[in-house]
Amino acid sequence: MSEQRFEDLARRILDEPSSSWPEELKGLRTQKKAMPEGLRLRLQAMNEAALQEKRQDDAKEAALESDSTSSADGKPADGRVLQMKRFRRIAAFSSLPAAAAAAVLIYFGFIYSGPDRIPTTLSYAEGPIQLNAQTAEKGQDLIEGDVLSVPAEALASVEAPTVGVTLRLHGNTSLLMARLRPERLQFRLDQGSALARLQRDDSQTAKPGLAIVTETGEASVIGTVFSVEKNTQQTRLTTYEGTVSYRRRWSDLEDLPESLITESELLTRARRVFLEAKASVDKGKESVISASDFQTRLALIPALNQALNLPAVSALRNKESASKEQIDAALKAIDESLKNESTDTIVAGVQEAFGQPPEVTSLDGDSLAGRRQTMEALSVEERNRRFKEMMSKGGLDKETFRKQATELLGKAPQEIILVSGEHIFGTIFGENGKYTVYTASGVRIISPEEIEEILFE
Repeated sequence: MSEQRFEDLARRILDEPSSSWPEELKGLRTQKKAMPEGLRLRLQAMNEAALQEKRQDDAKEAALESDSTSSADGKPADGRVLQMKRFRRIAAFSSLPAAAAAAVLIYFGFIYSGPDRIPTTLSYAEGPIQLNAQTAEKGQDLIEGDVLSVPAEALASVEAPTVGVTLRLHGNTSLLMARLRPERLQFRLDQGSALARLQRDDSQTAKPGLAIVTETGEASVIGTVFSVEKNTQQTRLTTYEGTVSYRRRWSDLEDLPESLITESELLTRARRVFLEAKASVDKGKESVISASDFQTRLALIPALNQALNLPAVSALRNKESASKEQIDAALKAIDESLKNESTDTIVAGVQEAFGQPPEVTSLDGDSLAGRRQTMEALSVEERNRRFKEMMSKGGLDKETFRKQATELLGKAPQEIILVSGEHIFGTIFGENGKYTVYTASGVRIISPEEIEEILFE
C-alpha cells in the first residue's frame, strides 16, 4: 500500500462517518471513539509533537528572517532568495486532525507490517463479549491496545496459532493485548482469570516468550499450561504442565516509558530488583501475590513510592513514548523529591522489600485436577460443537471414542449401568439435576434415579 493510500485512509477515519468507509477500513475497527489504547497514545504523542515542532519552527523562521533581511523592502541584503523549508511541516502547520492522521498512518503501517506483529484472533466467543466497548465477533483480529471484556456467564478464547498460544477467558475477565511481537507476547489481566496454553513445534519460525501481567505480578513461560487469576485481593498462578517464571511486578514503576527508566540510574536499578526476584513454579505448584502483602512491602520504600506518583511522573504511565521535555520534567521531579536520599540507600530499601521471590507451595493431586477441570470446562455450546465434529467422522470403535472424547470433551468416558440393566459407555456431565451422556451413538439425557452404578476406571 502506497504512502498516499495510507494517508487517504487515515484521513477518512478522522473526517468521515464509519458508514462511508471502504471495506478495508471497516475491517480494522478503528473508529476514533473505539481506538485501541496503543493508537490513542500514539495520537496524543503526535499532537504534542506537532505543537512543539510548530513552536520551534516558528522561532527558527523568525530568527532566519531577522538575520537575512536588511533592506526596507525586506529582500535579503546579499541577494539570496529565502526559501521556506518544508521538512515535516505538513503536520505542524495544518490543523491537529492532520497530526492525528499521521498517528493513524503509523497505526496502519503497524497493522500491515506482518513480520512485526503476531497474528492474534478472538477464536471463540460465547455470550456478549466486548472488544474496545463494542460487540465482538468470533474470528475478529486483535491488535496491540485492544481490550477484551468477558461478562459473567460468558466464555472467550484468544489464539495466536502461528506461535502455539491459546488463552481461555472465563466470566468477569478483562484482558488487554499489551504486546504482540515476534520476541514477546504480553497480555495484561486487569481482572478475572485466564488459562494459558503454550505449545511449541519445529514448524514455528517465531517462538516468542509469553507473559501475563497484572498490577502486582508477572508470569512468563516458554512452553507450558498454566492459569492466572486476579481479583482485588490477590494474583494467583497455578502451573499444570511445565514450569512458569513468576515474580512481583510494580506497575507504578514498570509501566513508565522505557526512555524514562533508562535515563535514570535509580529507576533502572530499582526495576532490576523486580526482574531478578523470580520464582520457578513447577507442575503441581502455585504462587500467590496478595495485594495486602504488596502494600506492606511498598510501605518500606515510602519516598520512592511517593516520587513515582508525582504528577510529572504518573502522567507518563502507560505511555509508549514521551517527549524530551516530559522526560526531563519527570526526572527533575524525582530528583527533587529524593534529594535527601542517595540512590544506593533507596535501591537497598527496594532490595529489602522486594528482593525475595514469591513463595511457592505444592497442591495435592485432587486440588490440582479440580482447578484445572474448572479452568478448562467447556460451555454446553462448545461441548456440543466438538461432539458433533467428532461424530461426523463416523465409525468410532470404543478405544477411538475413548481417546477422542477425552481429548475434545476434556473428560474420559465411563461405564454406566442403568437400573434397567442397560450398559452405557460415555462421557458424563451433570446439568440441571440430570446427566448428559455423550456416547458413540449419540447424546443421552438420564436422571439420577435411572442409574444403578457408575464404574470409574
